[in-house]
Amino acid sequence: MGYDIEGLGRSNTGAVILNSPKLTGIVEPMTLTADRTVYLPEVAKSAGVMRIIKKLDATYTLTISGYGGTETIDGQTSIELSSQYEVARLYCDGIVWHLF
Repeated sequence: MGYDIEGLGRSNTGAVILNSPKLTGIVEPMTLTADRTVYLPEVAKSAGVMRIIKKLDATYTLTISGYGGTETIDGQTSIELSSQYEVARLYCDGIVWHLF
C-alpha cells in the first residue's frame, strides 16, 4: 500500500502525510505493520519544493517513489529507508527529485 504525500491524513499505521506540494513535508511512519511506499508529488508541479522524510520504526522498510512510479529520484524510480531514524532530504528542480 502506498501513501500520496500530497494527500492529507493519518493512516491506521501511523503515517502522517502533508497535503501541500509547496511546503516542506515530513512523513513519519511511526508504527508500521508492514513495508510501505510514499509517492512524491509530480515534478512538473513541484519546482523548488523540498521534502524531508524520516523513518522512525526499526522493523519495516519505507520506500519513497517518484510520482506514478516513473519519475526519478537521482536517476532511480525509488529509494528505500530501512534503518530506524534514517532520513531522506529531497529537492525538486521541476525536472527530477534530488537527494541531498
